Amino acid sequence: MFKLALFFVIIFCSQLLEAQKLLKTEMALWGNAWVPIDRTEFEYDDKNRVVAQFESTWNQADNSYSKYRNKQTEYSNNGTSILEITKEFDAISGSWKNALKKESLFSKSGLLLESTIMRFDSTWIWDSTDKLYYDSRNNLIKDSSTWYNQNITNNSISMNYYFYNSNDSLVTEYSLMEWRIGTKLDTFDRRTYDYYPTLKKNYMWLSTYSQGGWLPLTTTLLEYNENGRLELVEEKGGHYSGGDIRKLYSYNKNNFLEKIIYQNWNDSLSVWVNHRRDLYYYDSSVNIENSIKNNHLALFPNPVNNVLNVKLNDAANGNWSLYSSQGLELNSGVFYNQTELISIDVDYLVPGTYYFKIEEEERQVKTLSFIKL
Repeated sequence: MFKLALFFVIIFCSQLLEAQKLLKTEMALWGNAWVPIDRTEFEYDDKNRVVAQFESTWNQADNSYSKYRNKQTEYSNNGTSILEITKEFDAISGSWKNALKKESLFSKSGLLLESTIMRFDSTWIWDSTDKLYYDSRNNLIKDSSTWYNQNITNNSISMNYYFYNSNDSLVTEYSLMEWRIGTKLDTFDRRTYDYYPTLKKNYMWLSTYSQGGWLPLTTTLLEYNENGRLELVEEKGGHYSGGDIRKLYSYNKNNFLEKIIYQNWNDSLSVWVNHRRDLYYYDSSVNIENSIKNNHLALFPNPVNNVLNVKLNDAANGNWSLYSSQGLELNSGVFYNQTELISIDVDYLVPGTYYFKIEEEERQVKTLSFIKL
């Protein structure tokens, strides 16, 4: 079953699989041709974790990109916190200025627990805090956001509640917001989900509570390819009846996200019209298919629900480790001339992409990614 993370998170790069590091993304708008607007470039540390992002905007005058924002990321030694500092380029002084600071806290199993954002105005000032809560099966059941609202010189709060079926698939989500803590409810929205796994389709229904009843707003169709990757999101009554919209996803030969096309429905022409395009570029210095074949390493099933099987052919003595997408080590073990299967319980993991790494005595490091449903 597709869980919460598969609705809202499209996993498009491996932070530990060196052959598929995401190097940059490029965004363009459609006119009579694709016109560049933004580009983001990534840098990694020796553990293949993203440590820097540089955002650039397109200058039509000289047909080049100019960097206007950068984000530096620091990881704690125990892997339970991540600090991101965003700076923006000041054209007047010609220097980088502090803009935002975000600190995220994780559990030892890789669950995001809390994140706090501070903005810089001669000094660091608190802006907002998000907190997440989980049940015993690591399903997200509540998240809350508190932020400073300058319009009312007070704090505002929003909360989301999540409900699951017996298969741990999300079926209902409620969202509510208060403009000032302790005052009346301002908005109340509901999202419900229907699953059709044999058809590789899901539906999401968004409605809002108004005048004592639920008023339908949008219907979203999600379709998946044979590898379980999202390939279409189509929203009827998009942006609260601002028009129908859809996104088309395509992948490279290694099943990594390569392109997203955003389209709007044109009523007068009765056709879908291109609006925006996002392109993703990876480090292709190593061919994944050859790497997997030569390394004699296989993971299955992939995607996986409960138990991950690892096949090591002709492996010497060594160690294995399991990592989250944030680079947190979640589990580890050893193997001795292992030629039989290694079975690892992954039922406790939240949905998402994870990485299995082995390191042999000869210091040969091999890494593969897998998806937890």
